[in-house]
Amino acid sequence: MVNTAARLESLNKHLGTRVCVSKSTAERCQGISFRPVGSVVVKGKTEGIEVFEPVLGNEVSEAQFNAYNTAHGLLDQDGKAAEQALLQILASAPDDGLAAFHLKRLQRGESGTTIVMTEK
Repeated sequence: MVNTAARLESLNKHLGTRVCVSKSTAERCQGISFRPVGSVVVKGKTEGIEVFEPVLGNEVSEAQFNAYNTAHGLLDQDGKAAEQALLQILASAPDDGLAAFHLKRLQRGESGTTIVMTEK
């Protein structure tokens, strides 16, 4: 458990997030909204961990929150549509690190919501 928490903490610099948590942690946090990151396979592991970014207060507008969730849903279905949706988010919220992370992934030719980390 401690190792997983440490690995999740180290993901933040790659994901453009300040905090990310596992699905089991997110499920225990009532009253907090979360944006899905994806199933992250950390270096040295073979199975992914469902990871989420907590959204507190006014960090993200409701429109941005909904737009991100739509874009994230498109990652597994239509990469081009996901890319366009992420570009729209970043046009109005250029500091959205998580949207920028997924856009860079798509531009590198990656797809889907499974994220394989090659470094710690």
